[in-house]
Amino acid sequence: MSLSDWPPGRKTHGKGIIGTESMAEFHITIFIAGEETAQARRSVETLGRILDEQLPGRYELEVVDVIAHPARAEKERILATPTIVRQLPPPARRIIGEIADPQRLLVGLNIDPTASPEANGERHDR
Repeated sequence: MSLSDWPPGRKTHGKGIIGTESMAEFHITIFIAGEETAQARRSVETLGRILDEQLPGRYELEVVDVIAHPARAEKERILATPTIVRQLPPPARRIIGEIADPQRLLVGLNIDPTASPEANGERHDR
């Protein structure tokens, strides 16, 4: 898996997803700074690996390069990269910084791979 698999701004479905965007249970966006940087490549590859392992066929990943798309970064209020945003199911959740630990990613984005789609959107931290 490489960054060329997910060019910035392009939406890519997780393994097993075929068809329209509405089929994806989770919509995850990662904001990076510079698609050719080592950190950006590592961030996208790590996130893709974790999502493939934890949510196979259940997610859609969008990669946005804030250098190439500054208006999008401003609209989403991205202040640092990498920033990972779970936009669906609502409410949105975000994590700022490098994520290598799958459990930290899932907890930070409030995702339970074993729960129903409704439960993932409704859960709240205590």
